Amino acid sequence: MKIRNSILILTISIVAVLDTTASNLADIAAVIKPGNFRPLNTISPFDVWRFGVQNEPLFCFSNGGSWDPFAGRMLYCGAPHGNSMRFAAYEEVTNTWKIYPMPAGVDWAGAHSYDHQTIDSSGIFYNLYWSDGVAYCFDTKTNKWISPLPATNTGFGTLDYFPEANGLLRVVGGKVTFFSLKTRKWTTLTNVTMGYPHNIAQYCASGKFIYFGGGDNNNNFYIIDSTLRIKAVKQPPFPMSVTTAHLTQDPVSGTLLALRQDSLYAYDISSDSWNSIAKNPVSTQEISHMAMIPINTYGVVALLSTSQWPVLLYKYRAPVSVESKRVKQLAVNLRANHNPFREQVTLSLPSGTTDISIFDLNGKHLFHQNTTGKSDIVWNATKYPAGVYIVKTRGLGTFQTLKLTLQ
Repeated sequence: MKIRNSILILTISIVAVLDTTASNLADIAAVIKPGNFRPLNTISPFDVWRFGVQNEPLFCFSNGGSWDPFAGRMLYCGAPHGNSMRFAAYEEVTNTWKIYPMPAGVDWAGAHSYDHQTIDSSGIFYNLYWSDGVAYCFDTKTNKWISPLPATNTGFGTLDYFPEANGLLRVVGGKVTFFSLKTRKWTTLTNVTMGYPHNIAQYCASGKFIYFGGGDNNNNFYIIDSTLRIKAVKQPPFPMSVTTAHLTQDPVSGTLLALRQDSLYAYDISSDSWNSIAKNPVSTQEISHMAMIPINTYGVVALLSTSQWPVLLYKYRAPVSVESKRVKQLAVNLRANHNPFREQVTLSLPSGTTDISIFDLNGKHLFHQNTTGKSDIVWNATKYPAGVYIVKTRGLGTFQTLKLTLQ
C-alpha cells in the first residue's frame, strides 16, 4: 500500500464562500485541496475539552461526535477518566467552543462516550449512556433535551443512525439491536461474534449500509443493509476499536475513512479492503485522545486532538460543481424585504423550506418556526437590541443562511 503524504498548510486565507454569511469554518473548508489537512483556529477548545485530574480531553476513549448542519455546530458529549460527562459544542457563528447543560437527574460519572453519539435527519442528537442503556435526545431546533428513548443493552458499544432504515443501530459485543423511529421500539436482530468492549460502527452513504464490529481481542466486522440483513466482511488489516482507530465517512463521496495512529485509510467497497491514503498529521498524540466529525455542510472532516492544531480539517474529495451549486443557490435564495430593518422583517423562503431559526452573534437561539408549506414568515424583533442577527433555514438536504441588521 502506498501512503500519499498529506500537506499541512498553516497559512489562513480568506475567500468568498457560497453562504451569505461567511465563517472561519466555511473560509478554510473552501480552500482545502483534496488529500490535505488545514488547521481551523477556534476559540477556547482546551478550556472546554480538557478537565479532570489528568487534564485529558472529553473525547478520550470515543469515536466521534456529530455535526448539526442547521445551527452550524459540532456536538460532543464525553469525559476523561474518572470524570462526569460534559456536553460541548463548536458554534460556527462565533467560532467558539462552549459548554451546554447535560440532561438533569442522571449520574454521569465515569462517562466516556465510546461510539454512542449520532444525529438523525430531523435534527435529534442522541447520546447513549453506557451505564443505563438509555439514549438521551437533544433537539437541535429547540436546544432542549427531550424525552429519551427506552433503555436497551448496556455496555461499551455503538449507536448509529441508519437513514434508509429510519432507525438506530445498537451493537454491544455482538448483540445487535435496532430502534425503529416509526414504531419507537427496540428489536433484537441477532448475535454475532466480535470483540468487547470498545466496538465501533459507521454508516456508509455510498453503500447505504452500516459497517460495524471490532472491539478488544477480536477484529470481526459486518455490514447491515437497509432491510436489516447482516453479512460478514473481511477483517481490516489493523485492529479497529474506539481505543485504536476512529471510523468516520467522507461527507461528499460517502466513503468510509479510518484514522489510525500512523495513517488515514479509505475503504474500497468493491474489493472489501482498506487502503492508506494519508499520514496522520498528529501521530505523536495518543489515538485514543483524538476524534473525527464529518461536516457535511462544507464537505470536510474535522480531526480533534490536543496537539498544537486542536482542530484540523481534512478534505477527501471536492464537492461536485461548486459553480453550479452557486447558481442554484442564488436562484432560490433566502431573502428579506428590508435589510437593514426596523422592528419587524418579512423573510421570503426558498421552496421546500421546513424550518427557520434566528440566532444572535453569540450563537444564542432566539427564534424557531416550522415553515412547511409556507413561502414567507414575519419576524417581530421589537424586544431585541439593534445589531446583527443570523437567519438559518433548512430544507430537504439543503441549508441557507442570511445576515440581518436590526437598526
